[in-house]
Amino acid sequence: MNSEPDNKPKAYGQKAKQTRQRILQAAAQELAERGGELEIASVATTAQVSSGLIYRYFSSRTDLIAAVVDDFYDQYDQWIIDINPLPGADWLSRERARVERSISFIRKHPLAKVVFLNRQKEPLVAAVESRRLAAHLQLAIENVLLAQSRGEIDKNIGAYVACPMVMGGIRELMVQLLSNSPHLTSDSTQLLDQTMAFIARAMGLPNRKQSS
Repeated sequence: MNSEPDNKPKAYGQKAKQTRQRILQAAAQELAERGGELEIASVATTAQVSSGLIYRYFSSRTDLIAAVVDDFYDQYDQWIIDINPLPGADWLSRERARVERSISFIRKHPLAKVVFLNRQKEPLVAAVESRRLAAHLQLAIENVLLAQSRGEIDKNIGAYVACPMVMGGIRELMVQLLSNSPHLTSDSTQLLDQTMAFIARAMGLPNRKQSS
């Protein structure tokens, strides 16, 4: 049985879709400004709607937070996952561009700290995140398998082993970055070089430093 709510817009009219989006934006602002805390009354004030109207779109406070997290990953996917960041380039150069976009997105997005640093998520929110991360992992595996079929990555590299390791490592890097770890370089190019050296080794590829 799937307990995860359907946070995607249903068969709403245009005005209702706009109202729902305004509520989502207000909730995102509230979460960002209050470090992950959210009060329905405050969201209603910001969105210029009644508290009761919010419950027409979201079954609970947690459902609203889950929808905000889902929307965060929609934005992440649009900027990083769903595009080819460097058409015509080899696999490693293309993924370097993707990682660079990912670091930039995480550093700039006001909700990144809430999503990445909150380790104790409510079940509905955790279910949304689990689904999105599983989708990212599947796409990464398909990406590597395609590169292997093209001869860009050695077929002896286990995509189902290497991809979870790389993606888990990159996600933890984002956590450290958002936590302002003193052990990370403040030089964006150097950080990208170090990240790509790790990815290259995991994929059995020679590392090539590049200037951004």
